Amino acid sequence: SRWDEFSADNIACELVATREAAESGVLMLISGPKLLALANRKAALEQAGEVVADRATKRAERTLSHPVGLRRLHRVVQRSWPTELRRAA
Repeated sequence: SRWDEFSADNIACELVATREAAESGVLMLISGPKLLALANRKAALEQAGEVVADRATKRAERTLSHPVGLRRLHRVVQRSWPTELRRAA
């Protein structure tokens, strides 16, 4: 289910411990490993915000087994990163 994927993303974020690594992981899911180096991270983050704000995308997503990749990217970016704070201390 979509919520299982979000839970898996949260666990992955804790394991990689940095926002940048988590973003790269989700971008790799979206673009594939061969195209990751060509992905425009800034544009993807902007598009992720647009996808989250779009009601039509949310309605369409209800029929999917997995969340839209850009929604997953947005959730990773927006989550709090306590591990980064712990490392800085």
